[in-house]
Amino acid sequence: MTDLGTQIRDALREQDDERLPADEVLAIRRVVVASVRAEEGGTFSWLRPLAVAATVIAMIAAGVTLGERFDARDSAGAGESDATSTHAAVKQAPRARQLHFSTPGGTRIIWIFNSDLDLKTTP
Repeated sequence: MTDLGTQIRDALREQDDERLPADEVLAIRRVVVASVRAEEGGTFSWLRPLAVAATVIAMIAAGVTLGERFDARDSAGAGESDATSTHAAVKQAPRARQLHFSTPGGTRIIWIFNSDLDLKTTP
């Protein structure tokens, strides 16, 4: 009994050998390699990905800082001596803070921050 590999090799030997000569193969290979090197445009630089990562970190830090300042202003306004404004502030439910990410491909990520979360307590 012959295996599949042997049958394929035998079938290929029976066909006419229409391979390119070695010098033409090398010429084609040189053209392909030269075009790839021309498209690369140089070596890979780590500066570009690091700059993108630093920008994302700076944007997140700025968002968190601004969000804390807005929360501080809201809580300072709730401490007024006017009874109606204090009563209105107590009635409002705390707003959930969210962080939204979306990609050009349509993927959306929404993080909801829970300020009442306490991991030290057990149920």
